[in-house]
Amino acid sequence: MATPTTELVFLDAQDCDSKDLVRRLALLVETLVAQGSPVLLRVSSEKAAQFWDQQLWTFKDSAFIPHSLFQGQWPEDEPVCVAFQAVPPRDGDVILALSDTPLDELRQHQRIFELVRRDTPETLEQSRRRWAEWKALGVVPTVRKDW
Repeated sequence: MATPTTELVFLDAQDCDSKDLVRRLALLVETLVAQGSPVLLRVSSEKAAQFWDQQLWTFKDSAFIPHSLFQGQWPEDEPVCVAFQAVPPRDGDVILALSDTPLDELRQHQRIFELVRRDTPETLEQSRRRWAEWKALGVVPTVRKDW
């Protein structure tokens, strides 16, 4: 098991439309990789993984983010892994949870970024429930609106 969680950030996506959200998340992944952090992009389904695979290749005209789709292992030479199932943590990694990933899985990673959607009453309630679950575990998230 990796080092316990040292940072938990809720990324507030309240004012993002879908296109802006994708762009901002891709830029965040790019920034984290530039800082030397391995990034696990945790999504909800194979379809979502394929979507993010395409986005990371094409989100900028002049650049792409090297990455792989999880297929039983996260290659050491890939800074980013896109997965729709649990992936063993790496030292110093960041998990960017774009799905309702189980807390036990997330807690294996040192740094966690969870996407917070508030565009419907259901997504707002889900975010509040997540906050309460983390707080019950003794981990209080930091909220970032300026990402």
